Amino acid sequence: NEQVNQLPADLVFVIDEKPHDLFKRDGNDLMTSTSVTLAEAIGGTTVSVDTLDGRNVSVGVTEIVSPGYELVVPGEGMPIAKEPRTRGD
Repeated sequence: NEQVNQLPADLVFVIDEKPHDLFKRDGNDLMTSTSVTLAEAIGGTTVSVDTLDGRNVSVGVTEIVSPGYELVVPGEGMPIAKEPRTRGD
């Protein structure tokens, strides 16, 4: 609030990002992990992922999965502020 005989000052907001139970954020990208059985890792599977906006995305895994395997799902991450129709991965 402004007061008489005092200079107006800047208002500073501190935004603290809280950790999420399922996702970890890396810029505009979201990361999560899941476990698959040995049979699914070798023969392929479909992984179901609940999104932040309440949708359920089915992700087909057709490659052989080994420890540390990463699969990128394009366009399902955080919305990019300056490009409203674009999302991270």
